[in-house]
Amino acid sequence: MMRLRFFGGFRLESRELTGRAAQRKRLALLAALGTAPGQTLSRDKLISLLWPESSTDRGRHLLASSIYDLRQALGEDALHSVGDDIVLNPTRIDSDVTAFEAALRSGDRESAVALYAGPLLDGFFVTGAAEFEEWVEEKRSRLARQYLKALESLAREREAAGDRRGAVECWRRRAEAEPLSSSVTLSLMRALEAAGDRAGALRQAEANAALLRAEFG
Repeated sequence: MMRLRFFGGFRLESRELTGRAAQRKRLALLAALGTAPGQTLSRDKLISLLWPESSTDRGRHLLASSIYDLRQALGEDALHSVGDDIVLNPTRIDSDVTAFEAALRSGDRESAVALYAGPLLDGFFVTGAAEFEEWVEEKRSRLARQYLKALESLAREREAAGDRRGAVECWRRRAEAEPLSSSVTLSLMRALEAAGDRAGALRQAEANAALLRAEFG
């Protein structure tokens, strides 16, 4: 089983993509399929994301060529055609985004939080594909919100269970993601104090105040 890693960048585990399969539009095609609901997208949707300026015939040719190159690199059965849709074969290749969303659906916040290694496709750009960038940005924002919500819920669960160190860890990660939030900083301070680290709570307050002064004067 190969896994695509999209959180914090772009990486394919257990396989190296080289040659034409490593071109940006091919990688973007994998990213689109690996982050789509059910990992299924129509050919027209993929063309509109990656080759928006091309004619229908030209776009279909470019998509077919890209699919061919990826199948050559990953295996003929890595990508399936289902009617007019393209889908990753879930028995051959999955993604951290798919696993993240599945964990959230099952209520396994701990696994979901562990999978989130940074913003979706951080640092990955495709020249001349503004539609793809907009599509990614929408998904990046949605997944980040889901992560923050899961992290906050996990922090409160650990507080309720008396896991003070675990709660501190969650609130610290939450504060790192939103350092200007005074309410999140206050929650972290409370968690630190509950864990017996009053000095750490005070340092956190001072750091947040300095950050707010620097940002807003």
